[in-house]
Amino acid sequence: MADMRMYRAFGGIGALLATTFAGTILLDLKPQRKIILFRIQVFLLFFMVMCALSRFVWINLTVLLPSRRSNSKMLLVVHWSMYIVLASFVGLAFFSMLIGRFFIGFEPYFISRLAFTCLGLLILIFFNLCVLNALFAILRLCSFTLPNADKWKTVIATTVSVLLCIQGLTTASKGPTIVGVTVPLAKLPRSLDGTTIVQLSDIHLGPMVGSADLDRVVNTVSVMKPDIIVITGDLVDSTVANLKQAILPLKKLKSKYGSFFVTGNHEYHTGDADARYKS
Repeated sequence: MADMRMYRAFGGIGALLATTFAGTILLDLKPQRKIILFRIQVFLLFFMVMCALSRFVWINLTVLLPSRRSNSKMLLVVHWSMYIVLASFVGLAFFSMLIGRFFIGFEPYFISRLAFTCLGLLILIFFNLCVLNALFAILRLCSFTLPNADKWKTVIATTVSVLLCIQGLTTASKGPTIVGVTVPLAKLPRSLDGTTIVQLSDIHLGPMVGSADLDRVVNTVSVMKPDIIVITGDLVDSTVANLKQAILPLKKLKSKYGSFFVTGNHEYHTGDADARYKS
């Protein structure tokens, strides 16, 4: 009954958000006001999605908790220890965007990295649980049942998600991967034959990526000695004021014909895309 009320509330909020989105698009408002309204609406949409996602994962994870009604003090200690860990995990994931917005510096804060890691793990657990729910439903249709199926689903989903999360963090710590692509152009002048272009994209300097990471990227590019460097959006995940010092390694980028930059959606999400041109 409580779940039904919650889903009705989410449905009502979703319908209201859809109406306000349509109104923002159709109404004749100044561009700046539209951007502010869109940002508020996107935040509310994200908040609603995170509420539903966090609740779903929380309900499944608490299946693993030992019973509080046990007479064993050890089991009670384990129960509350696991409860605190799970609550901290879901809480950090839920508030990761706010944490990432307020804890920004020259190098990422530990709390920011931890919160966004929890967010990634939460999303992985959610999708793996959805896949396993579908798989177990198919098995039930085939008259195959597994004892303690709910616990098995949660254990498998959590284990796979943790392994994927560790792999992702390990891969990210190794730095950028260089992929060479040859682009044949029939009408390219011979004088430009062999021109090398380095494309940098989605660096996302901010809560998870700091100045040291950016410096490593710049050094990698410098070794390649490109003719042209293009940065194709999503360079940052915070404002110019917050990242003015962290972004300084970009000054070391050197190329024969110059370096060029275009904004991505994340530059606009921060709310000060215009400031990047002035800076």
